[in-house]
Amino acid sequence: MFLPDNLNNAVYRYTIAPGAEPTLTLTIPVTLGTAAAVRSTGELFVGEYSAAAPVSRFLSATGTPVANGTITGVGLHFPQNMRFVDDELWVLNSADHACSTGTENIVRLAFDAQGAASAIGTVQTGLIGANRGMLWNPATRDLFVSQCSPVNTIQHFRVAADHTVVPLTPVTGNGLNNPHGMVMATWGELLVANAGGASTVGGTTILRFSLDAEGNATANGTITGNGIDTPIGLAFTPWGELLVLNGASVPSVSRFTFDTSRGAAPSGKFQIVVPNQVGQYGVGWIEVVRN
Repeated sequence: MFLPDNLNNAVYRYTIAPGAEPTLTLTIPVTLGTAAAVRSTGELFVGEYSAAAPVSRFLSATGTPVANGTITGVGLHFPQNMRFVDDELWVLNSADHACSTGTENIVRLAFDAQGAASAIGTVQTGLIGANRGMLWNPATRDLFVSQCSPVNTIQHFRVAADHTVVPLTPVTGNGLNNPHGMVMATWGELLVANAGGASTVGGTTILRFSLDAEGNATANGTITGNGIDTPIGLAFTPWGELLVLNGASVPSVSRFTFDTSRGAAPSGKFQIVVPNQVGQYGVGWIEVVRN
């Protein structure tokens, strides 16, 4: 489990197992580290939260990481999230911490046989500076992008095999208030971290949406309690446990399991000990990979 920390210039790596307290095993120095993604080859990519936004590369994400250069000059700007779409790295640009309505996009990076990355296109429809979370569901080839308050919208796209992107109906309503991280449950339900406003009012909830065959979303309840506080990052473990990274002044991870009726039950919470944390800024996003 990787937790980027842009205030303390680090990425924390934890080992996590069912029913056990997570263990901090490594701190990787990365300037203004924010978005993180692991390629199928095992290489770790970490975006720098800045206007220039170089992407640091490390070999052997789950072993001993070895620096493997950086990606620069590809049009990145305060990246919030990164996801591998097939074997392309898609990087979501934002407008610094402000929920600006100015134009931003997703930059698509492809890799040649030697592993060198280059920008080969962008996704722009409906995307603005308020971009925050990004979810890729390879099973249905759906891509979701959350946009923070006051926009409070989740843009929804279908991605063809040739990476042509078709906009679908955005997800709105159901109390969306500063949406950030998203995950797709194995049973096809979209879960959204509702981070709330500056006072964290409304920021204690994970929203649930069911999706029909056309991708239209319908409100399907909430997940609350177990210390959820300004939730930012969401991830599922390989054994199906939901992890909620809380971006409050005392960052923590709330854990939930699901019963046969798909009801969420608390399964513990642990604190992330960091030198500095300011509201939602610092530790916020989460990336889980299988060893």
